[in-house]
Amino acid sequence: MLNFFYGDLRKPSSTTHLRGNLTTFDQSDFFHVSSPALYSMDSTGYVYIPSGCQSKTTRCKLHIAIHGCGQGRTVISEAYVRHAGYNEVGELNNIIILYPQVIKTPTNLQGCWDWFGYTGPAFGKPRFLPTYLCMCLVTSINRAIRRRAMSATER
Repeated sequence: MLNFFYGDLRKPSSTTHLRGNLTTFDQSDFFHVSSPALYSMDSTGYVYIPSGCQSKTTRCKLHIAIHGCGQGRTVISEAYVRHAGYNEVGELNNIIILYPQVIKTPTNLQGCWDWFGYTGPAFGKPRFLPTYLCMCLVTSINRAIRRRAMSATER
């Protein structure tokens, strides 16, 4: 799938080593009026930053990896973010992998991303919350990368 989006990528092998950082971030930072759980969003998300993207000079891509139903951290812990294979591809090709997380709720019993309208009347509209959250995350990461690049040119 990543080849479809980014072209001819280097493929991982069983000897591919992850030298980057898998870290958590607070998704609740993007919910100013209510709790993330109200929208079936977890308060914690993950991001893998490849070793090649740690420097202030490397230009990196960004990919959002959306987990399937029942694959969020509250169900399977870190299995998806550690073993889905995205991190290895990201490591070899300087692609930052963003893993936003959803949770099970009374309106979302399987812990799915909203593909059937459980978040209400905004479903499918421009301000549809899951899509809007992903755009906010991309904007936030983009700002952090720009700040990092600007501080590197000031040296």
